[in-house]
Amino acid sequence: MNIEELKIKSRKDGFPALGLIISLFIHFFIFLLSGFFVSFLYEAPRSASIMLELQQFESDENSNKVVNEESTTETKDKIMEEEPLVEKQKEKESSLVYYSLNPSEADTSLLNQTYSEPTRNVRIKYPAGWTFMDQNVKGKLDAVTFWSTSKKYDAPPYVFLEVKEKYLFNPKRFTDTLQTKYYKAYYNQPEELAGQVSQVFYFRTEEKEDFSLKLIVNGRENFMMFQKEFFGMIKTFKFGSQLF
Repeated sequence: MNIEELKIKSRKDGFPALGLIISLFIHFFIFLLSGFFVSFLYEAPRSASIMLELQQFESDENSNKVVNEESTTETKDKIMEEEPLVEKQKEKESSLVYYSLNPSEADTSLLNQTYSEPTRNVRIKYPAGWTFMDQNVKGKLDAVTFWSTSKKYDAPPYVFLEVKEKYLFNPKRFTDTLQTKYYKAYYNQPEELAGQVSQVFYFRTEEKEDFSLKLIVNGRENFMMFQKEFFGMIKTFKFGSQLF
């Protein structure tokens, strides 16, 4: 075999090896390219999902913000609407302040009738247009109820005069006092319950018994209209040895 035949044989023997190397390189390149596309396709939907979730979160956050702003605005508007009502109510209540007991302000001008009872030596003046009913226990006066017969009242005001046992007196039940020549009066500020206003005066005396006088009227305005006359009845109230 000559030299030219050996060269030709060497070229023929090297072709399969070179083809194998090229084939492996092509397959490896295709593998890398496939992996790149798979990774890209996997990440793309994920990114899109994240973007959608972010957009949804921002949308919800904005919605909540709008709702909160609307709620805050409604609350402020409601408060602004209620404030004038509260102020008006306060003004109305402040204009209905009860009178403090002052004998010089007692109104006796309309007290044209006189009630007199001998067993307790009691005497008191009461308004025109009023009537009374007294109650006796064991032949002695126990209580007297005075009330208005006027039809201008849905529920007429009335005054209740009651004889009291001295041993039942408790000064701690009262907050104010008024000292006079004949008695010491204990009383509280008017009390209001279910639209009914009342005020009680307890007369601590030097006699065998004490007395109390109670005014009851429906409504604060009606009570205030009659309160000075009630003070007038207190001023005209006489009992026991005062009559002699």
